[in-house]
Amino acid sequence: MAADPLIDRLRARPDTEWVPREGARPDDLVRLEHRLGGPLSAEHRALLVASDGGELYGRASALILHDVDRLVANLSDDAFTQYLPHQLVIGEDGGGHVFFVDPAAAQGAAGQPVSFVPLGALSLRSAVPVGDSLADVVDAILRGDRFTDRLR
Repeated sequence: MAADPLIDRLRARPDTEWVPREGARPDDLVRLEHRLGGPLSAEHRALLVASDGGELYGRASALILHDVDRLVANLSDDAFTQYLPHQLVIGEDGGGHVFFVDPAAAQGAAGQPVSFVPLGALSLRSAVPVGDSLADVVDAILRGDRFTDRLR
């Protein structure tokens, strides 16, 4: 299997910054993509294969990635389906905000744009873009970016 730069960067982080989990099982990924109605981005799928969820902590922001079971549950969550229609919530920051992607943008794409929104103002209009891909989000966290500053 070819090396994945994002996964390699995460694996190189100290365990105080990146807390991986066991990789997702192939049948769980198939179940998620079936429920989603299409493929995940290549980047998100590769990350789930390497670590089914995980936690990344920077100086000012965190990304707690949801595992496959939670991703499937998010697709049926009443608040997410009502206020973030046709989006996939992929994680949270541990401080009352969620990260999400538009699954339609994943069709054949290596990565896909990631947005950030407070749970208390859950809507597409309140969301802000935080990266063109998960790799961008990881880089921003490791740089020390504070995503909540972008909401103002």
